[in-house]
Amino acid sequence: MAKSRKHLRRKEQPATTEPTDPGTPETEALRGEIAVSVARAIAGLPETQREVLLLSHYEQLPLSEIAEITQLEVTAVKSRLQRARATLRETLAAYGPRMEPAT
Repeated sequence: MAKSRKHLRRKEQPATTEPTDPGTPETEALRGEIAVSVARAIAGLPETQREVLLLSHYEQLPLSEIAEITQLEVTAVKSRLQRARATLRETLAAYGPRMEPAT
């Protein structure tokens, strides 16, 4: 019983999300550049893909609810979401870690 109370107390305490190191000016500039690039890449998506992506990632809606909102089948929502992610991955590849092609 005492262990569960301790566990609950720990859960009730808000976790600090503030970084301890605010970063260098170069780091902050890069973060800003990445944010602008992501916003442009999302804006460049076709409307149908952008809508599904925003509902999924920013509104965090389940696929079934997105399907209802967009009046699409869940499979169509999945397909558009997959295409949107692939396009963003390709567009923003310069900001990701360098990967060796699998052989």
